[in-house]
Amino acid sequence: MEDILTPNGYHKILENHGTVKNLNKDWKIMDLKSSAQKVLRSTLPFKMAPQRVITYSKTLGKHQVNMVSKEKKNDVKKLMQYFEVTGEAKDFYTTVLADVSH
Repeated sequence: MEDILTPNGYHKILENHGTVKNLNKDWKIMDLKSSAQKVLRSTLPFKMAPQRVITYSKTLGKHQVNMVSKEKKNDVKKLMQYFEVTGEAKDFYTTVLADVSH
């Protein structure tokens, strides 16, 4: 594929080469830091770097917080004027760029 505009675009390509397990559908990320604090000593001989994960989920009627800053949304909206985005990709960007904070 020449253009991949949504996460599902990657999923479709990867499904041709193996089994795709989707985050929060087929598997979930657990809070390893809290679990590790219960099991491991408080002073480790090495440092653990903080881990960050960005997730996108389209839900109806559930609490949803959009973590994209207003500045980034405005930048992307300006850039979108120069590209033709249709179908699933348009829905994806409409949702991500929406002002959802409730």
